[in-house]
Amino acid sequence: MSESQSAPAGGTETTRPWKRGFWSLFAVQFQGAFSDNVFKFLVIFLIARSVDEAARDNYISLILALFSLPFLLFSMAAGYLADRYPKPKVIVGTKLLEVFVMLAGTIGLYSRHPVVLAAVLFFMSVQSAFFGPSKYGILPEMLPRERLSWGNGFLGLGTFLAIIVGGILAGLLSDNLGPDRIWLAGAGLVLLALAGLTVSQLIPAMPAADPEKVFHLNFLSELWINLKIINRDRILKLTLIGSVYFWFIAALFGEPAILVYGQDVLGVDDTKISILRAFLAVGIAAGCGLAGFLSGRKIEYGLVPLGAMGMAAAAAVLFVPNLEFLTVGITLWLMGIFGGFYDIPVTALLQDRPDPKMKGSVLATNGWMTSAGVFAASGIFWLLKSQLGLSPNTIFLIGAVFTAGIGLYAQAVTKGALSAFLARIARGDFQGRNDP
Repeated sequence: MSESQSAPAGGTETTRPWKRGFWSLFAVQFQGAFSDNVFKFLVIFLIARSVDEAARDNYISLILALFSLPFLLFSMAAGYLADRYPKPKVIVGTKLLEVFVMLAGTIGLYSRHPVVLAAVLFFMSVQSAFFGPSKYGILPEMLPRERLSWGNGFLGLGTFLAIIVGGILAGLLSDNLGPDRIWLAGAGLVLLALAGLTVSQLIPAMPAADPEKVFHLNFLSELWINLKIINRDRILKLTLIGSVYFWFIAALFGEPAILVYGQDVLGVDDTKISILRAFLAVGIAAGCGLAGFLSGRKIEYGLVPLGAMGMAAAAAVLFVPNLEFLTVGITLWLMGIFGGFYDIPVTALLQDRPDPKMKGSVLATNGWMTSAGVFAASGIFWLLKSQLGLSPNTIFLIGAVFTAGIGLYAQAVTKGALSAFLARIARGDFQGRNDP
């Protein structure tokens, strides 16, 4: 993090119009996250119903790997596009791709052919990989700097609300439509993709950040160059590491661990598993929104150790045997709130810190590294569950121990930021207006 306790968000709110562009981006991101989660969990539920427990765990790991692999392959190219071309045009292009992906998804749900479904999941993630650097990179270009934490908070709030609604709807559709009619959900997702494409064209035109940027076919060499540049900035380097860890633990807890916990420990159906995920997503949405509000006019570093320690405590509770369904839900909700506290300052700093011409590349590098973390989470889950036979309770405990270590390290690095933040809240200054 930093030797200081907070980073000013700077700028003035009157320098450029931003509201239409921001809320258009908000709607586009909401629709995309909603559609992705509906389709992904329809596929997971279809597979979980048709195979035994051992095969189910292997398929879950494979699906998680399929989602992360495109980010490893295409994140650097996506960063190049985000810098070389106007980001609104890149966003429109990715939404056009989504329409064709969802058309293929409808065919996959109709045929229930595993190869088709796997290919659709892969290309759905390709679309997300190209969308990410432009989506996050456009915020500091679109928003006044003093609105950056606020904007990230609300974008995160909308994203996880979409995850909530999409996850619950996927469970309901899986339980009520059944395998023979599940393709109807795919047809609805095509219509939503067309709506997202339409709204994306409302984002105002912007110039390219670096029209002369050169594309490097060997993305690993560009990744290495970007990592060396990031390594020169201690704050940016530690922020990148923190972001990678967040998405690793989110991938481990949020997808496979909750699914097997619901099926193996609680013994509940698809709808209730979706409700458990909704508890977590509601918490993250609330945490993102609250973090954006509490950060006020700056990037609040004190939220990072608070978020990490809170996530660790909640994960440790899930190690306790014989918990009731509601207790598990509330615990996941609290885990999500602290996850939002952790993620918002990390994301805002990744957007604000780099040179304007390098924002797309830095965000693409972060996308590549976080995807490597997600990919690693699929392997760790496979190792812990399929090979070592550990219970989901134990997986949560292992994650709690490592997350607590991250929280203690963040507390040491930020040098009193947490205590300063808590003191500010205690005196009723919720937006940092009275900070020196």
